[in-house]
This record gives sequence, structure tokens and C-alpha cells, in this order.
Amino acid sequence: GLVASLKEARLSFKTGGIIEKVYVKEGQNVRKGQLLATLNLTEINAQVQQADESVQKSERDLKRITNLYRDSVATLEQVQNLTTALSVAKKSLEIVSYNQGYSKIYASTNGVIVKKLMNEGELAGPGTPVFFMNASGANDWVIKVGIADKDWTRLHTGDRATVNLDAFPKTTFTASISN
Repeated sequence: GLVASLKEARLSFKTGGIIEKVYVKEGQNVRKGQLLATLNLTEINAQVQQADESVQKSERDLKRITNLYRDSVATLEQVQNLTTALSVAKKSLEIVSYNQGYSKIYASTNGVIVKKLMNEGELAGPGTPVFFMNASGANDWVIKVGIADKDWTRLHTGDRATVNLDAFPKTTFTASISN
């Protein structure tokens, strides 16, 4: 069978882009919260700046129209439209700022990078796995075993088994069927 962690993760970017830097290698131990990779942020930083400037412009426009409305030169509809435009601009800024934060991959738990699936300079699509990671906490390991159908019908959750691993040739482990 294959030894695996109960907590496997396929780590990816929320946004797409060119991978700027990969900070870890296959087989490397990582800590929860450790920076693993970043995208080139040129495009997303420009989107954040553009959204911020849109908020500033909407605030100026609303202030100007509000003053004109007080002087009975502008209509209530104009004030309401610019109030809505400001709200939309602020939400756009919130979205791109959120995406900017998810243009980096951090380790979700302590573990090991089992497989690095992409390299620097490659185009990563949103949600496309860049790393396959196994958690490395105590008591969260399983052995995934292919079972023939004649054996499968005889096995039940909770049945005991003994396990020998090549990594520990002189040790016999006790296991139980969990799934």
C-alpha cells in the first residue's frame, strides 16, 4: 500500500498569473503559515491601484454633487447614482485587495511538500495545484491499500492488521481498518 497523511492538501493560488518565486523544494518540511510561492504581482497591484483611484474619484464626485444638490443645482437621482458608484468602487477595491492576498501560497499546516507541480515562470491558473502537501502531525497517517474484491467482502471497519514498512524493516506496526 501507500503511506499517506489524513490531511493532504493540493495548494494553489486563488488568482491566475505567472509564478514569480517558489521558496520550497520537494521533500522539504514546512511550517504552518510559511510562504511557499508568489505570483508576479505587477498585474494585480495595478488592479488594486486602479480600484483605489476609482474609489477616490467616486468620493470626489459624490462630494461635488452633494454640494450642488444642497444648492438645488443637482438632482437627488445624481446623488443616489454617485452614492451607488462609490459603493461599487469600494467593493471592487475590496475584491482586488482580497485577491492580492491570495496571490501567494502559504502552508496550511505543518507538513512535507510531497510534490512540486509547477515552477517559476510558469502560468498558474486559478485553483490549479502548485504543490501537493502532506501534514506531518502525530497520529494522522494512513496506509491506502488496494484490496481484491474477494478480500474486500471479508474486511470490516475496526478489523486489526499488522503492517511492515520498508523504512522500518525491524518494526511491526499495529493498525486497524478505518475505511
